[in-house]
Amino acid sequence: MKKESVDILDCTLRDGSYAIDYQFTAEDTYIVCVGLERANFKFIEIGHGTGLRSSLAGKEKAAASDEEYLQAARTALSGNDAQFGMFFIPGIGRLEDLEMAAEYGMGFVRIGTNVTEIDQAKPYIEKAKTLGMTVSSNLMKSYAVSIDDFVKLAKRTDEYGTDIISIVDSAGGMFPDGVREYVRRLRDITDKKIGFHGHNNLQLAIANSIEAVKAGASVVDSSLQGMGRSAGNAQTEILVLTLEKMGYHTGIDPFRTMDIGVRIIKPMMSREQGIDDLSIISGIAQFHSTFLNIINEAAQKFAIDPRMLITEVSEVNRVCVTNELAEETAKKIAERIKKKASLSDLTTVLIFPHQKRDADKKEKLLSIINEITSLSKKTGKDSVFSLTLSNSKKTTFPFIRKSSSMVISNCEASCIEECIFFIQYLDGKVDWILLDESCPDLRNSGLEKQITKSSFAWYSEDRSLIISILALFSQKRKKGKVLILAEPDTVAMMVLSLKRHGMQGLSQADIETIDWKGMGGRELFKEITVIVSFGRKYAEFLNVEHVEFLKDGTDIYSARPDAFPTQFWESAIAGGFSTYRIDSRVGFAAELNLAIETKKLVATMGRTEIAGISMVSGGCIGYRGSVVIDSIINPSRVIGIADGLGGVLPPEEEHAYSDSLEKIRGLFLERLYQDR
Repeated sequence: MKKESVDILDCTLRDGSYAIDYQFTAEDTYIVCVGLERANFKFIEIGHGTGLRSSLAGKEKAAASDEEYLQAARTALSGNDAQFGMFFIPGIGRLEDLEMAAEYGMGFVRIGTNVTEIDQAKPYIEKAKTLGMTVSSNLMKSYAVSIDDFVKLAKRTDEYGTDIISIVDSAGGMFPDGVREYVRRLRDITDKKIGFHGHNNLQLAIANSIEAVKAGASVVDSSLQGMGRSAGNAQTEILVLTLEKMGYHTGIDPFRTMDIGVRIIKPMMSREQGIDDLSIISGIAQFHSTFLNIINEAAQKFAIDPRMLITEVSEVNRVCVTNELAEETAKKIAERIKKKASLSDLTTVLIFPHQKRDADKKEKLLSIINEITSLSKKTGKDSVFSLTLSNSKKTTFPFIRKSSSMVISNCEASCIEECIFFIQYLDGKVDWILLDESCPDLRNSGLEKQITKSSFAWYSEDRSLIISILALFSQKRKKGKVLILAEPDTVAMMVLSLKRHGMQGLSQADIETIDWKGMGGRELFKEITVIVSFGRKYAEFLNVEHVEFLKDGTDIYSARPDAFPTQFWESAIAGGFSTYRIDSRVGFAAELNLAIETKKLVATMGRTEIAGISMVSGGCIGYRGSVVIDSIINPSRVIGIADGLGGVLPPEEEHAYSDSLEKIRGLFLERLYQDR
């Protein structure tokens, strides 16, 4: 028999914003609100971590305004039962801010004051009530006063008309028995709902939330993946399942909840704060991880969610899970749910344009800067912006890309003057600005001297394109000859690289003297299985007649737009040949990473002497006996003893220099543990 209902208030978008410098965007808010509503959450907190008007009151600026957050939530939740609300701290927020929020249909507000400053909340509680909002009085740092004093203070908020009185473990230092007593004593003096907001500094947020519910709290806070200020909050995914297993009714879909956390929130987190969903399900179901491979194989075979399979298999046997049991159960699940994915209906809201199409160049640039810096803070990756000049003299801003270590955007500017204009806004806003050294006008412009706040490095747009093409050819490894139409230096580089992969590259010079109408020309052309052109000027000799000579299955690649004569290109398409435009994103990311990491490496290079011992780093060759370290600027690790030839001595030959090694290692340890 079910016990009483418990409301879980998800505060990911508000408290979680602390963890990413308040960089949840309005789009993030919309996406998460849609997911939470579809998972059947009734209370969703949004906005700046410290509440209404914080961005305008001298707090760190959020990625969107209060109005944009409110509009996003209203759009996402319009016509649904779920309510959205915001935090409010008297002195930061004003009465008129509550009025503004009410115009957007905000359903609840959480008025937070230090537990010793409760009287500050009175006019705001009263105002919010007249606006028809549900009001929670969040008594921050509840532990800072004795329980007797806490009860007396909380009674005053009851008299002010609040709907919910929330105990707040702001520092994450409360223990379950203390939480139980606070709730119990509060229960004795009020018939209002009691809430609990816990932090996870001692890994007790879940235990404290459960104890609060057992003692009589009916509203508990949590965040997806445990994302929140300091050590984070109680993890929503765990709290939902735990309360349901204990017999409390939340009405929340646990699998949809976990999907939102894994698919949407986790990629935004630069550091993990939560427990993965399979571990959570295994704990709740009392499933031993020894059998996880059996579960995964059966789930994959029948195209079902392994979490659901773990749950149902554990109801049959928690001691020994066999292949037969897993497959039999998986088959039943597949038949029952008809392979419907648990969050398939959310995918339609996950793609948004990152800029207004009718915006001017400055507005587009500022929009992109805001987006890449926001993504950078969310993911802990460097924000990188590269500049080159456009061949068409038109300004273009390609889409933002993410690599394993960077958030990247770039611009093809129309002229040098435009680059100067853009750098004024970029410098100091992004971590790295890169200029294209393969563009002579940029290379000789001296623009790098104007970059004084962001880090700077050169990169090569041409090289990134070559990297992309060679990586593609390496993966496809098509037999036959590759015709490369490009500058001689590019052709030479590609021919050499293709040779290493067992492929033969041809240049225009190799074939331009051939009589195409003769048998020799036709036979050579039939040996070509790949053609790649870097520009129309290199391929002008190609015409419709050449298409007739091509071997069936030949691939034709355009490295840049408009890289072939129109008649040849259209004839090749009509002839059924595979035609492609090279996607250079992977090569571009690799080139930028190479440029940045090399610039960082250069900073570590050098020679120095400490305590009379010669040290080298970053590839500098030391004389035999020099100690090789990882960095001259900030050394922390000994790599070995230089052999004088660019390498390090084998361990068995290091003994002659053991005194130097031990002395340097001792200095590093002393530095590591020195008082700060």
